[in-house]
Amino acid sequence: MKIKIFFTILIFFIINGTISYAVPNNYNGKGSIIISKNMLEELFEYFIGPKSKQPEIFLISEDKSKFYKKSFRNYGQKSFINGSGNIKRHKLKCEIKFKQNCNLFANARVIVWDNGINPMKKKTSSIKYNSTKEDLVISLNELGFEISDVNNVDEQNIIILDKNFGKN
Repeated sequence: MKIKIFFTILIFFIINGTISYAVPNNYNGKGSIIISKNMLEELFEYFIGPKSKQPEIFLISEDKSKFYKKSFRNYGQKSFINGSGNIKRHKLKCEIKFKQNCNLFANARVIVWDNGINPMKKKTSSIKYNSTKEDLVISLNELGFEISDVNNVDEQNIIILDKNFGKN
């Protein structure tokens, strides 16, 4: 009887020890980035909102002037972090649209851009759904991102893909 309990506990620890809760980082952007006023507005719209509007992915083009964001309706499911397959699919859509490399800025509500200061951990780099714009600015500053007062509308290209993008 004791052997059965021992093996049951051992198997439980082996199974739980192999589950990874890591955020994939092969597609993360790197380097410093200055967030313009209009990018801040789009980030606010992406991160903040009802729990039913789950942010999925936020990509920034290589020249850091264009971005792609995707959200979906969350009907009571638990929040999640995208796996590498889903990130790769959206990254490809972004690259096709902008004709340049795109890098991941945020995966769900976690900012994963590697600027040397951002720890890129779910606990410390997450943005809460009920944050104010001031809270978002404070969080971005704490994570090492510079926010510009300049609104480069002429240079900024915002793309929000609809559900039918890429379907023939």
